[in-house]
Amino acid sequence: MIHVETPIHILAAVLATYRVTEIVTADRIGAPIRKRWPIYLWTCPRCVSVWAGAFCTGLFLISPWLNWPFALSWVYLWHVDSVIQQRLNEKGKEVTIGVDAQGNLSLKRSDLSPQEIVAMAQSIVDQNKPKIVKKEEAI
Repeated sequence: MIHVETPIHILAAVLATYRVTEIVTADRIGAPIRKRWPIYLWTCPRCVSVWAGAFCTGLFLISPWLNWPFALSWVYLWHVDSVIQQRLNEKGKEVTIGVDAQGNLSLKRSDLSPQEIVAMAQSIVDQNKPKIVKKEEAI
């Protein structure tokens, strides 16, 4: 006989598997593992998900409630990501650059990735380059 709460615990185990996979393959907390053993296995979500699934199944068999912290963290991060995406869709990305009294620039806040920041800075430099005119063209 299946208990009423079993399907929700199975859903929690599935979400927990996703979250454990993400922790190992992408999050900062998993970086020491990826640095210590720099092999493909630790960066491959498909590979890690098999072992994460086995881990979460073990937790489910011991006590279904053990998967809930991982499942709830997945739900929280999904919510935060969706709120950020909605905000970006509504008003676009923002960059705030500060200039101190000595004229030094500092990045105060940015919705851009590091690659986008470099591309934006290069674009600004390119737009503000003075055009060099040869003497023959000036006449």
